[in-house]
Order: sequence, then structure tokens, then C-alpha cells
Amino acid sequence: MALSLVDVGTTANDGTGDPLRTAFQTVNTALTAVNNAVVVGTGTTTFKDDSGTYGVAVASNGDVTFTNAGATAGMTWDASANTDAGGLGIGIATLDGPLHVWASTAGTVSASGNANTAVFEGAGSAGISILGGTGSNIYFGTDAASAAGRITYSHPTNYMSVWANNSEAIRINAGLDVGIGETAPNYKLDVNGTFGFTPGSSVTPVDNGDIVFEATSNTTFTVKLKGSDGTVRSGTITLA
Repeated sequence: MALSLVDVGTTANDGTGDPLRTAFQTVNTALTAVNNAVVVGTGTTTFKDDSGTYGVAVASNGDVTFTNAGATAGMTWDASANTDAGGLGIGIATLDGPLHVWASTAGTVSASGNANTAVFEGAGSAGISILGGTGSNIYFGTDAASAAGRITYSHPTNYMSVWANNSEAIRINAGLDVGIGETAPNYKLDVNGTFGFTPGSSVTPVDNGDIVFEATSNTTFTVKLKGSDGTVRSGTITLA
């Protein structure tokens, strides 16, 4: 739907003609500008800037789209995206969740001293998914090559790592091996460096093949093994 113009013919408004005709032509110019800026269609109303490039489209179902260059969705409010409350999309028009942000090119987000914090929160049993493409990595903290502290998930090689003090402290590889101080773990637990542990007391191995260490006194500890036959066998080691 568009605002109707006053029929005053096609003679150009030169400002010197009949005053009433000139006034109506001025009104028509204003109405044309409004029609170009606000387009009311069948179910969708569009508001555009003077160039017709940037605008806001409001659909009859409640969807709102902020457009760039008349086509690209800069931001979209989908009134029914995967939730009764609707969803917000930034850089994408078809949403996969209540909040969906899409960047078509890689970029770096850096802190600029702003104390404000972006919060992603799932209420109740709702989940939050942060997805990377098959050739990309996902970083928490920073995407620097070495970082004082960060968590990384590498999609191409399917590993996760935790960094601290500019070094990779823990890595879980595609084979579910865990490395501590070891970036290429070969065992379920692969430690590169000195480590210690506190053995429990009155510990019983649960599954066949389990081994546990039990502190029995200040100078002894016991090793217990549950064999494939289900029998628990033990041996005590005495220290000086």
C-alpha cells in the first residue's frame, strides 16, 4: 500500500505556475519521499533510508529484519525461532537458536578496557552451543598463538587444550588420551614432568583390571589389583 498522490498532471513544478497546482506538486514530492521510505506490502512493512539501501522490514508474523544494501540481513528478530519467545540473529536471517551470530570472515576480538561483559546464559535445561566450521578452531580467552590463559578446541585435528602462563598445560587428543605438560599424549594419562598423588585409604578396586593405591601407614602403602577373574590381590610396599 502506498500513499496516493494528488492528480495535478505531469507538468513539471517550476514554482511559477498556478499557486494551488504548485502546492499540490510540493505535497506530491513529499508523499513520494514517504512512499519510498515506507513500503507497506502484503504482510510486510519496510522502512528505508533516503538511498533505499538500508532499512527495517516488519513482517505480519512479528519478524523484524535490519537490512544492508537492501538484501543482506544485518540483524534479524525471528518471532518464532526455536522458542516461543523468538530469537535474535546477527549477520544471519535463518536462526538455529534463540541467539545466532554469524561472521562470514575470520576476525579477532580484542579487549579495549571496557568493563562491560557479554553474557550467554541458558535457562533451566536450555543449552548453549558455540559451533566452529570443520576447518576452524574455537578459542575461549584469546586466539593468540601463545596465551597466558585460554581454552582451545581444534576442529581440524579434534583436540582440546588448556593454556596457563603462556604454555599448554593440558591436552585431550582425538583418541581421548590426556596429556599434562605433553602435547602428544600416547596413553590415557601421559604426564611429562614430576607428579605426585595422594593415595586413599580403605580403597577397593571396582572393575576387573583396576589398580588402586592405598595408604596403610606412615611407612607402607598397598597396591591392589582386581584381576579378570574378579579376585582382588594386594601387595604392601614398605618405605624407609
